[in-house]
Amino acid sequence: MTNYKNLRLLLVIIPFCFLQNLLAQQLPHYTLFSINPYQINPRVAGTEDFIYLQAGHRSQWSGFEGAPSTTYFSGHTTLNHRGIRYRQRRKVTGSRVALGLLLSNDQTGPLEQSTGALTFAYNFPLTQNDLRLSFGMNAGLKRFTYNPEGHTDNLLHGNDPAVQQLISKSLLNFSAGFWLYDENFFAGLSSFQLFNTATSDPNFGLELTAGDVFLRHYYAMLGYKLEMGPDAHLVPSVLVKAVQGAPLSYDLNAKLVFADQYWLGGSYRREDSFAFFGGLLINQRFELTYSFDLVLSKIRNAAAGSNEIQLAYRLFHNADVICPSRFW
Repeated sequence: MTNYKNLRLLLVIIPFCFLQNLLAQQLPHYTLFSINPYQINPRVAGTEDFIYLQAGHRSQWSGFEGAPSTTYFSGHTTLNHRGIRYRQRRKVTGSRVALGLLLSNDQTGPLEQSTGALTFAYNFPLTQNDLRLSFGMNAGLKRFTYNPEGHTDNLLHGNDPAVQQLISKSLLNFSAGFWLYDENFFAGLSSFQLFNTATSDPNFGLELTAGDVFLRHYYAMLGYKLEMGPDAHLVPSVLVKAVQGAPLSYDLNAKLVFADQYWLGGSYRREDSFAFFGGLLINQRFELTYSFDLVLSKIRNAAAGSNEIQLAYRLFHNADVICPSRFW
């Protein structure tokens, strides 16, 4: 029992030592959420008129041993759609049903979380002025793994046999939310890890703590498109994150888009970092975006900034379609 107590203490402490801002944040951070909002609100599925595939990698705190590293892939599409001609371009009308897929792998020292989830969303018009609402759910599987190989030298009680054991557990994972938008505005609310699934084994008879459950996370995002001329627009946005046991966190973001093909932007994460990013669209199909975070928190004394790169492909894309993603 003593060994299990030591192991459980390590599993609770280690994630909190590595996670950004030293908060009770159990999900990975993304700098490029304004480029791929589907990561934080899968109800974005169905807002496009093509199959949208996006993949990326985030390396946090370069030079810091065991720092978080996240790889992700997402894809979403509408199953039914129709449109009308509007200003020489086609605009989506009517109700739509959408499906999506989200895969991610997050590695922090000896801890690894792998997630796979399917999205179902229903998208429909609210007004004749193009205001639309998308809502739905995610259902998937999350696999939590503790692999001490190569890490026990940095752990308390590293010689304890219990600490040297490989631990793996798979759990059901659900999320829900909505996405409200038109051609110049968006607002969304989503919640992940809806059911506070326990990660510890109740057969040991130990009292559960916040570190033993997947805490419910809330994300609220709001943005607006400001025309800056015939070939440029600015999109300021804010992302607010809330989780039990942690202070409210927010990201302030601004993206300047030129000719619907090039974008530059920056963001500020509360008491943590400044970030700068830029990207381009190639042949109306391929997207490439890169970001770099300047760390502001105390960990800057031991680590450099964070890097994130994202690739995207628009499959069966028609350039005549008015795409909301042109600004969010």
